[in-house]
Amino acid sequence: MEMIGKRLPYLAKYKVVADKNSGKFLSVFMKIYCDAGAAFSEMTSGIAAYFAQNCYNSRRWRIIPSAVLTNTPVNAYCRAPGSTQGVAIIETVMDHLSNATGIDPLQIRRANFLTIGDPLLDKTYLKDSNPLDIMIGKMLESSNYTGRKKEIENFNKANKWVKEGISFNPTKYSYDYSPDARFDAYIAVYSTDGSVLVTVGGIEMGQGLNTKVIQVIAKELNIPAALNACRKLMERMKPVKEEMENPSDWEELVKRCFAKNIDLTVRHMGNPTNDKIKSYNIWSLAVSEVKVDILTGETCILRADLAQDTGTSLNPDIDVGQIEGKIMTNSTWNYKPPLSKDIPQDLRTSFYNGKRHDLGVFWIQGHGSMTLDKHDWIVLNAPATPENIVFEKLEMDSHLLFNGEMLEQKKACPRKFTLESPNNDFHPELMESLKKGVNMGFVY
Repeated sequence: MEMIGKRLPYLAKYKVVADKNSGKFLSVFMKIYCDAGAAFSEMTSGIAAYFAQNCYNSRRWRIIPSAVLTNTPVNAYCRAPGSTQGVAIIETVMDHLSNATGIDPLQIRRANFLTIGDPLLDKTYLKDSNPLDIMIGKMLESSNYTGRKKEIENFNKANKWVKEGISFNPTKYSYDYSPDARFDAYIAVYSTDGSVLVTVGGIEMGQGLNTKVIQVIAKELNIPAALNACRKLMERMKPVKEEMENPSDWEELVKRCFAKNIDLTVRHMGNPTNDKIKSYNIWSLAVSEVKVDILTGETCILRADLAQDTGTSLNPDIDVGQIEGKIMTNSTWNYKPPLSKDIPQDLRTSFYNGKRHDLGVFWIQGHGSMTLDKHDWIVLNAPATPENIVFEKLEMDSHLLFNGEMLEQKKACPRKFTLESPNNDFHPELMESLKKGVNMGFVY
């Protein structure tokens, strides 16, 4: 990983037909290419194509994923492989469409949101309701998005070489269970003191797996101290429990079961098909405000407001850590740990409970890579030298994100730059998915 492990570089070409008045998609065509390096090791273009729909609907979709070999080291998975690039591509399309039509970026996005019954790229249909409009309503109020946007517009008019920007990014992350996903859970109860031994087929690597498993088991067994294994065990203990005057006395219940030779160990192999575990969508939002020094390329994340549909949060401390931790890795090219200046100066996180009582364990929703996919970026072709930042941000008037000045004003800059002439052959439909992550290098 130290030598070659990094995200796959992407190139996407797209053509979009949309209603010029509302901004609604009529058709979307994309060709997505990923650079696998010298060998087809871990290609992610198919994943990117799947996530390129994000939370939007179109009458017609045609997305063609491809992988290419280059004379470069083999590239590898990095956190949220493929989904990061797929979301980056469609969000770039949304911003491009907003610039082309003059419609507010948030209005463009809301006009294209998925609703129940809309077709998805995996040939299924959206079965659950889309809570993004409700979440956006809450976020508009809590983040003061409209007021801050006006302040930023005034700031950019008054400042030539330092620009600010604010974005509103919604995300739909499909949390799918593979039919091949089979994980064991083993529970043993000791008769001497009622202590419980738990073994699960998962790896605790900081995401709080062990803590949440303990909480689930404690809730199901009703002791002060997976799920299907608990229920099997409780079914065995039920006759003894009904005979007791105080059935809440866990230690006494265990001793009586042991005396009657009831097996106090149980094992269950989880399977999405047999256990009727449903896949579901996780919806989230991010409002990010950034500052960019046009002359030096220095960036600063001023504020980030995050919201995610967490369902019933079993452990809010773990969940908020997962959400905020993933936004910190929003440009991990080679897994370098984020430092203090990578953290937004003002970071605010909120939970939204969509109250989907038919999903997850105790209606808990997962916290995987979905937060990473709603990071923010600015379009910038590598290398990200100060000269390129000036050239890209101040001369491509058709695709500006910071309302920069034009070439004549730039020439007035006292600093000397070696700049090429503007590319008159620039085609807006050619989208370089080499993204510059805010304040943390490149998102590949």
